[in-house]
Amino acid sequence: MMTAEYALSHLNELVAPPMVEVSARLKENIKTTDEEEDVNRYLFILFVKDYIVNPNFDNSMCNTGAIEKFGTMPSLKGQLKEDEKQAVAEWLYDRYENTKF
Repeated sequence: MMTAEYALSHLNELVAPPMVEVSARLKENIKTTDEEEDVNRYLFILFVKDYIVNPNFDNSMCNTGAIEKFGTMPSLKGQLKEDEKQAVAEWLYDRYENTKF
């Protein structure tokens, strides 16, 4: 997994923000007052499934510097089946659970 130190030292080579950082930013911003982790995971997955087919600046949760450097991701509309979108969203949530960048 990419470390923050590596990302900063190779910033000019990156073509997208590190996924560990994307996952962390989404988890910080997609929360409910419900303490149930399953609810937050469910909302995270819904957001990612929508965002990967309808990415836009207004819904982006990356920091300003990342948006200026990378822009928004290209749409994957029509390129993934529903189960593939589900797998991507689950992976992004689960892979970086309890991981700091």
